[in-house]
Amino acid sequence: MYPVSDTMEYGHKTYRIISGNLSWHEASIACQESGDNLASITDQYHQAFVTILVHRLGYPHWIGSYSANSRDDFRWIDGSLSLFASWADDASPSDGSCVYIDTNGYWRAEDCDSKLQGALCLPSVGSTDLHDPGCPEQWIPFQDFCYSIYTVLHLKEFHEAEEACKDQGGDILTIFNEEEEAFIHYEVKTFTSVQSIWLDRITPLSKGEVAWSDGSIVNYSQWSEETMDGNGLGDYCLSMWMDDGTWRTAPCHERRGFICKKEGHPTSNDTLVYTETNHFIIPVAVVSAVVISILLILSWYLVKQKRFLSRPETQTPQRTQPGPQPHDVELRILIKDSNDREK
Repeated sequence: MYPVSDTMEYGHKTYRIISGNLSWHEASIACQESGDNLASITDQYHQAFVTILVHRLGYPHWIGSYSANSRDDFRWIDGSLSLFASWADDASPSDGSCVYIDTNGYWRAEDCDSKLQGALCLPSVGSTDLHDPGCPEQWIPFQDFCYSIYTVLHLKEFHEAEEACKDQGGDILTIFNEEEEAFIHYEVKTFTSVQSIWLDRITPLSKGEVAWSDGSIVNYSQWSEETMDGNGLGDYCLSMWMDDGTWRTAPCHERRGFICKKEGHPTSNDTLVYTETNHFIIPVAVVSAVVISILLILSWYLVKQKRFLSRPETQTPQRTQPGPQPHDVELRILIKDSNDREK
């Protein structure tokens, strides 16, 4: 067992650790008292991080997966299906309806009234950041943009990477300022196997200036001594090296990781409503009232009909086969990252 902080950040999520002799329901209530829910683990990267965290703590922790009806139909506490899972090979749904993560990172079902020494919490899905640019799932927000950090492990030639980003509505990474570069280094340092990544193409302009492919002037740079100012790229492409942050030329046919970047699209319309005149607000309010009335009538009808319906059909189990243990190299860097945070 190693000392671990009560809160740990990873991938723009803040995990909170609670300790005590707790059942699953007691752990859920303890999380909710601080505006959190029991943690949902939705991809292999957070699975790797939580594996290290629980291993260091030395005892199993409750997470937010449970089965309400069928013991093979597990969902997250927010109602979403467990599309990602890391079940132990010998785990059985008959063991219980609530889920914990063991010290080896694998998940097991347990009776919800059983007592465990700890649980992992995450902020509730309903709590949102007013400055969130509105990024797709698996993309990480920073300032007004969204970034596909996960693609640093996808090795491609520059033109392949460029096409992959455009297919997702973005471009290969550009760096506009020192804060953005620090953000990229913070996110990519998790992956020790990544030595360099592609940067977007640049073109020389008049008066010694250079521009990114979208036409924006390169006002911030980290040219290496060999590259100097980006004017001599020729047929070469540009890469950023993670050891010192320098930008260097590289043959475009080499295969390396990359990050896609695109502008966010906030989903909130609050600003629109409050900046319009009263002539706009009044019809919106009327339409809203009509919609609410229709929904209330529909709800009443469904309640009346419910008595005539048979028992709802059980949903097809969504239990995923056990995932592989996180890569050793990535685990070592996660341990190092955790140690750095504690210093």
